[in-house]
Amino acid sequence: MEIVDIVVSALSLVLLARIAWIDFSTLRIPNRDVLALLALSVVLVVPGVTGAGMANLVPGILLFGLGVLFWLFRMMGAGDAKLFLPLGILIGWDGILIFAVGLLPFSLVLLGLISLGKRGLAGQGAIGRRLAELSQVGGIPYGVPMAAAAFVAVLWRLML
Repeated sequence: MEIVDIVVSALSLVLLARIAWIDFSTLRIPNRDVLALLALSVVLVVPGVTGAGMANLVPGILLFGLGVLFWLFRMMGAGDAKLFLPLGILIGWDGILIFAVGLLPFSLVLLGLISLGKRGLAGQGAIGRRLAELSQVGGIPYGVPMAAAAFVAVLWRLML
């Protein structure tokens, strides 16, 4: 395993945590953060950095295509759809199944927490209040479960 892969992946995970927090706080994913994540993840496409090399582009393009379809059908926001491209490159073929399987439970947990916020059962702290706000406005910060699933998939990929 290349040290470049580990460093790029670690920096990407830090940036993903930032993206998830901003999405949770504002229901927006800044383009500059998506571009920064894309710039980091493109390093993984360079031959020799990972075993898959250029093949890591395929999961990114596939996930981005799905994201665009979800956006067209108003199933997710544009920021979430754009985030799929760097995430797909970052997780690569080795992590795509883990990402797909992880996305469902992380999404269900988020929806459950928002439901608890609607009932006033999420606590009185800042996160509990935000969950209550999200239940009122009807927005879902889908970047949060995407980042959580990607975190697990990247760690899986690095352990292989």
